[in-house]
Amino acid sequence: MIGVGEEIDLKTVESIASPGYGFKVDSFEEFLKELSNAQRALLYGEEQPESKIVFTVKMRNEDRILTTKDNIPIIIDIRNYLSRSIPANSGILFRADGYLVPMRYIIRKEIPSMDQQILEFELQTSAESSLKNLPEFITVSFVDNNGQELPVEYDRIRLPTEYFVGDLVSLKPSDKHVKAFNILVFGVIGAGKSSWINSIVTALSHQVENQLASVGGTSGHVTTQLVRYRLYNVPEVAEVPVNLWDSWGVTLSNYEEEFINVLLKGQIPSGFKIASTFSPADNAVNGSDYSLSREMHAVVIVVPQAITEDSDMLQKMQNVVQQN
Repeated sequence: MIGVGEEIDLKTVESIASPGYGFKVDSFEEFLKELSNAQRALLYGEEQPESKIVFTVKMRNEDRILTTKDNIPIIIDIRNYLSRSIPANSGILFRADGYLVPMRYIIRKEIPSMDQQILEFELQTSAESSLKNLPEFITVSFVDNNGQELPVEYDRIRLPTEYFVGDLVSLKPSDKHVKAFNILVFGVIGAGKSSWINSIVTALSHQVENQLASVGGTSGHVTTQLVRYRLYNVPEVAEVPVNLWDSWGVTLSNYEEEFINVLLKGQIPSGFKIASTFSPADNAVNGSDYSLSREMHAVVIVVPQAITEDSDMLQKMQNVVQQN
């Protein structure tokens, strides 16, 4: 229990509170300061080396889909644990080379010690911003009104790249004869390819034409043929259906890079069954003409963490990414 005010008698407070839990401060401002110190102690513990600025950043309008050309609307919560105020006209610098325009965002109002301030900014993207240079992290620094850098708890924030799907959802095939996007789901045996497809088609179950993918994960894995799952009217992808192609899990014994290339080029029909090994010389492959409707536009490679211990298979997966 805390008594607030000069007229409060500490003994009276102690007689009411539990033993050892009666306190007194002379003013409400002192109470707030002590409360801030207590919150800071809970946040950092006793090993906090020095006073710093702590900040958190989140996206404004989190339901908004952004393209990589859009400015980034953010809300930044600044907590000043310095022993001095952050003066008005201090600045915040957000840096992401090649993606953001280098700018100093001004703090218009002083932030006293042990106080906080919530600000809203729009980070300006550069003319070169694209999915290729979309950063995972943005570097952040604070400078006072004299240009002196202020200490911060950490100097970067993670950019929630999941919001930047506007380029993808507005994407349409450049060839007018292509009526759907084809996505190959590819990976090693037991990696969870079919489970991933099940998650997608379950979420869009009213739009799925075929039955759900069977789940394997052992040496007797279930997926033995190439299966197409058609997803119609996927939200935000205007008038362009998406096909998910479920493939069999690969192993060192059944993998052949040339066959994967043929598959990506659209020469393998839906329903093609795997033999004991991949072979582009297979009659079923040779008898299937190239089809623009089957050419793959993207590949989802499902990789289990354990693959990092299998250097040969890891190298094969990397080859697929690098060559296609």
